[in-house]
Amino acid sequence: MEIHGRVGGTSMGYDIQATFSNPEVRGRIGGRKLGYDIRLDAFDFATEGRIGGTLDGFDVLIKAGEIHQGRFGGDFAGMDLKFKEDGQNITGRLGGPVIGYDLNLTCQAGQLTGRIGGKHDGKDVALEGNAPVALLVVLASAAFYLLHQAEAGSASAAGAG
Repeated sequence: MEIHGRVGGTSMGYDIQATFSNPEVRGRIGGRKLGYDIRLDAFDFATEGRIGGTLDGFDVLIKAGEIHQGRFGGDFAGMDLKFKEDGQNITGRLGGPVIGYDLNLTCQAGQLTGRIGGKHDGKDVALEGNAPVALLVVLASAAFYLLHQAEAGSASAAGAG
């Protein structure tokens, strides 16, 4: 089953293209040259695996439940993800209570839309696919996390002169 969409706008955003063949999720976030491979397994109890390569990627472990929660990355570098589904609405947080981003998403008929982050520091989400809602949220959040890293890297490079 195909999953496709975008997180962010035309100038600063990432496309998501993936295939879900229970439990395997394979695909790409970003483009062919500047992008990250998706290698996840989506089980009823968790979504786990890796996005990106050995050096430029991160581990994914999100446990399912009434509240889905887990982490992108390791103990030292990474970001927590916590969200819940309430009917068609998905709310939660990527990051911590002080430095983090709210998830305000809606899923109807396999279309996940909404926003991760606020008015100025957030990104729009438009993702669709015949897959579990939690998996769509994990993929959108992972794309946002990668965008956040890219923006932080370009901001520090700009200030390095």
